[in-house]
Amino acid sequence: MKIRNTLKNTFAAFALIGALVSSSAHAGTQLETVTISGSFWVGPGEMASVELGSIRHVTKIFVQAEARGHDTTVNVLVNGDVKGTLYLPARDPSYVVTIGEAVHSIEFQNVGSARAIIQAVKAVQTTASASRTGRTHSHGNSFLSRAALNRSAEIAAEAIEIVDALQDYSNLNEYGTYLLPIKKTAARLYVMAMARGDLSSKVFTKLVALRDQIDFAAAYIDQGFERSASFELALSLLGLREEIDAVID
Repeated sequence: MKIRNTLKNTFAAFALIGALVSSSAHAGTQLETVTISGSFWVGPGEMASVELGSIRHVTKIFVQAEARGHDTTVNVLVNGDVKGTLYLPARDPSYVVTIGEAVHSIEFQNVGSARAIIQAVKAVQTTASASRTGRTHSHGNSFLSRAALNRSAEIAAEAIEIVDALQDYSNLNEYGTYLLPIKKTAARLYVMAMARGDLSSKVFTKLVALRDQIDFAAAYIDQGFERSASFELALSLLGLREEIDAVID
């Protein structure tokens, strides 16, 4: 795991702690609470990224943070979406931000006028991870043609249809852990692609997020191959993941 500052001004200090704090089981899925970041600074207008190293389904995060000088505001972003807004006074409160997605990084964007120090971040996440099999792309260097953007909406719609069909062959835990996050991410992608209709880095971000959600469901897809009733649907979902790579390349 590592912390990467996305702007020129680096953090005043940062430390990464990989200590396991606790583990629990929820709806049949093994969860663990781990410290994913130590202390780091985020100045006004800056964004900092805490990278998990591998794709994890994060249920929620606990953030300990405060402002320096006067109050400030920090947005918490995952896969391009604001998951929570922290209103930081000049003291030491704790915050809980619900995530509920497969992620490989969590961003903290200071949209206020005072410096903020994020003192610690802990994540409640699944113990299993999914390796990123695709290429890593920079958000600032995406290029989608008009045809690719149209295809983005088609990919999103197809993902939703596959998930709806797979629901009949999945238990409640499988649906909530693997399928529903894919469907929600696909829905956001569909709305974004249909609304913009031109080159958009936000569409690119949603495509990458959908690919990550499918990657996280790799174990579930493998089980689908072992069931004759869901074999073709699992094959379609895996094929869709490869189509996403073809669009964003």
